[in-house]
Amino acid sequence: MAEADEYDKGDMFDPKTCLGGVILSNKNRTAKTDNNSTGDMTVQGTKEYTTGVHEVKIKIDSGSGINWYVGVCRSGSKSVTYNSGNAYYFDVFCSSQSSSKVFSGKFSAYSNKCSTGTIVTIIIDMNKKELSFRKGNQDLGVAFTGLPEKVKISTQMRHKNRQLSIL
Repeated sequence: MAEADEYDKGDMFDPKTCLGGVILSNKNRTAKTDNNSTGDMTVQGTKEYTTGVHEVKIKIDSGSGINWYVGVCRSGSKSVTYNSGNAYYFDVFCSSQSSSKVFSGKFSAYSNKCSTGTIVTIIIDMNKKELSFRKGNQDLGVAFTGLPEKVKISTQMRHKNRQLSIL
């Protein structure tokens, strides 16, 4: 895996892309689900990645349960749900024991599940068009190849009482 050109402290969530009840705080670095919302709640980052190798660290602040995704989406996408074909995700709480990588609704085993407090690093290698993840200090390896020319970080949270932050 390539060494990151930068640890990206500059990315944040874009309030213009909040869908379905996502609330932003902490200068748009924290995303939380509205306690009254259900369904697909998504938000994208502000920064577009086109070249180089970048790392974005996401902390799982609170919540648990299935259908909680972090990763990247095709820049300019309106729909960034796990089954849209526009998002490349790591499902941090897929089942009681494991987590999956998912693209276009297809799940593949990838890691054991995360817990509250886990830091997930999204590693975007635009030179090779690869996406990798790290869970804490554990390198999970390349999850996806053949990324689009322009991507942004994104997340999908499908239940209430979930919160994550860009570190």
